[in-house]
Order: sequence, then structure tokens, then C-alpha cells
Amino acid sequence: MTITGNIKIEIKPIHDRVFLPYTRVSEVEHPVETTIQGKVLIHLKKALKVSSITLQLEGYLEEKAFGVKSFKLQGQRCLVKEKRIFLGSPASLQSLSAGSHVFDFSFNVSSELPETVCSPFLDIRYRLVAVLKKSGLSSKVKQVKDLSIYRTCDDFESDVYSAVTLANSWPKVMDYSVALPSKILTLGEIVPVEFHLWPHLKDIKFLGLEFSLVEDITYSGRNADGAANTKRWIGLKSTCTTHDNLAANKLVRVHIPNDTRVRCDINHELIQIRHKLEVRILFESHRKLNSITLRCLVVIQPEPEIEEDLPSYPQSFTNQLVEASNSEVESLEWANVPLPTYETILAQ
Repeated sequence: MTITGNIKIEIKPIHDRVFLPYTRVSEVEHPVETTIQGKVLIHLKKALKVSSITLQLEGYLEEKAFGVKSFKLQGQRCLVKEKRIFLGSPASLQSLSAGSHVFDFSFNVSSELPETVCSPFLDIRYRLVAVLKKSGLSSKVKQVKDLSIYRTCDDFESDVYSAVTLANSWPKVMDYSVALPSKILTLGEIVPVEFHLWPHLKDIKFLGLEFSLVEDITYSGRNADGAANTKRWIGLKSTCTTHDNLAANKLVRVHIPNDTRVRCDINHELIQIRHKLEVRILFESHRKLNSITLRCLVVIQPEPEIEEDLPSYPQSFTNQLVEASNSEVESLEWANVPLPTYETILAQ
């Protein structure tokens, strides 16, 4: 929100996060479009003469120098730039009265646009830019609203939705297995993981489990000498509870971080981001610390958009007043009504 003296500008899209549908190869000739809708609000303390009010949807891809044999930025490429003109009269100024002025906007974006990403190799960003031009020394007032674009990945093979079991054996030492409910993990999700350990030696002592996400980023820039690659390990928090009353059989709840720490999977012509879930089994045998590492390919998706909008403060406050005014009547009606007994409920 921009506030400049007499003027306050707000950009309010219906959703700050835009989900584009997956586009199959057969549909590239006729890509599906997604609509971005919302309102631009102009609040004026007093009347103002305006030459134009515009809103522009912008998207840029900026390649960086990290991972390539150059110390210069590789450049910036425009992905999308569309403008909506709410008011515009170059020949004369238009007068807006004091108060609030609302302008609806709508943009149709192609499903071929890449997702929002911030990486060591490139950044892909989208934003809405509202500009009000007026007379005077400060002739331009601008407001910027960032947008995040994600893609719904619904073209997976059916096996990614089924449970995954990682099982192996250390001969003459132990057998072990780790089970996941699915290969698809959502940002902010708490994933239940079952762990089983069958030791063959009596002196084996289970010490714990460690979980990490291995993020693999491959960059294929036009000016790069081949593909560049980088990996990073993201430690995951987990809570462990004993299962079946055996110390070696456990149910672990693994916390997937939100998008401030983890990037979603991306498959773009310039950048690919993939993830693996890494599990380390820590145990002690013959007074020595040992560990076993298991890895499984997973798909990281954004958390779903909540469709239900919260009520505004005035509406919420009004509802509370209505409920409060009716509470006395309801309390009087229920005051002399006996609560049902357990026998009554069971009989019904």
C-alpha cells in the first residue's frame, strides 16, 4: 500500500498466489489460461486532477552469474507485460472527487508461464504495478504488489500417490524399513513416517532418526558452458512416538517447512529443481556409533489455496453484535430445558 499525502493506493488481487494448471505436450498449441482478478483502490482525502491510472502485470526472468564462467549478470528477460488503463486522457486532466475509487481488473495468463522461483542461478518474479499520474511536482504515484505463481502437478504416474516403503538389510546386523504415505509432500505438511528395526544382535541400541530434504538444482542457461548444478541439505524437525510398545518400532511425524525455506519442484527449460527425502538411522553396536542412510525421490508441492475468505473487521464485528443481542433470548429458551442423559441418547 502506497500513501503519499492526499493519495493512498491499494492493489487487492483475489488471490496473492496463482495456481497454473499442468500443460501436457499435446495441449501446447492451445494452452489453458488462468484469470487473475482483483481491485485497485484509490483513496483521496480531497479532490484530485488525474491524467491517467493504469495497472500493469509484469513478469521477469533474471539469470545470474553464479555457476557460470562470467562475473556479469546474464541479463533479464521479460516473460509477460500487460497493461490495463482505467483512466487516460493525454489531452486533459480528469477530476476525481474525495473518497474511495474502485477499479476492477482482470488478466488472462498462459499456463506456459514458468513458476515463481528464487535460486542461486536465476530468479523468476511476477508483480502488479499501479501508476497514478497527476499534475504537480511529484507527478507519479506508484504501488507494487508481488504475485507468486505455482503449478498444479496432476500429471504424475499413479505410483507417486501410493505408499512408499524403503526396506533393506545389513547382513547379520539388522533388517530395517521406513514407510511413507506418499511421494508427494506439501509445504507446511506434517508427514507420518513409520520406522521398523529388526536387530540380529543383542547389543544394538537404537539412538534416533534424522530427516533431511536434499534439494538438487540444475541450471541450463544459454550462456553456460554445459549445465551447472548445486545441492543443499535442509534439516527437518520431527517428533517420535513409540509404536507397538517396542523401542525399535516407531511412528515419526516429520515437519515439512514452508516455502521460505524450501523451493517447490520445478521443470523449466532453464532450471530444474528436484528433491529427495533422506533418512539416517542412528544406532550403537559393540560400543560404536553407526548410521544407515536411506533416500527416496519425493515431489514438493505448494500448500493449497484456501478458498474461503475471512470476513472484514466491520462485518465480523457486526455479526458479533447480532449474536450478542440474540444470546439473552436463546439463554432464556434453554434455561429450563434439561440436558439429555446417556440413556436417552442411546435409546434414540
